[in-house]
Amino acid sequence: MAATFADAHDAAVGVASVVRSGVVPSLLEFMDRTSVHAVNDSCRLGFGGEVGALVLAQSDASSVRAKEEIALLADLLADAGALDVVVAADQAEGALLLAARRQVLTAFESLGAALIDDVCVPRDRLAALVDGVEALATSAGLTVGPVRPCWGRQLPPDRGVRRLRT
Repeated sequence: MAATFADAHDAAVGVASVVRSGVVPSLLEFMDRTSVHAVNDSCRLGFGGEVGALVLAQSDASSVRAKEEIALLADLLADAGALDVVVAADQAEGALLLAARRQVLTAFESLGAALIDDVCVPRDRLAALVDGVEALATSAGLTVGPVRPCWGRQLPPDRGVRRLRT
């Protein structure tokens, strides 16, 4: 499933609503305007200028439960202000939706020198992080393209935070 948003703040609010819902998607990722447009320019995906962020989600639950989870996620993201929500009809279409995310680093090469680093924040604070990064980038005259995995069953957030603190 992919949901487009007018700006990164609204997309991050959508991610926070997913977190609060209790649904545990197998994949939940976020791309800001810089990331979306870099990939769009290099891969000709057809996103319009109004797209300021993209949220990707996936479920690996059983087929009936997965459809229910994705439908709930789609509703939550639509309620958060998504411009469009596209639910993949099958695995092949789902792979196409994830292709954009996989092209981000390659697309960033067209923007010049890159520094890649990780940050860790609670998922419900993603909107504050996004707002702060955008403000810092603007004030410093930098191009910053946040791409964030927001969820992954392979690394629960509390376990990741504990490891960072040790």
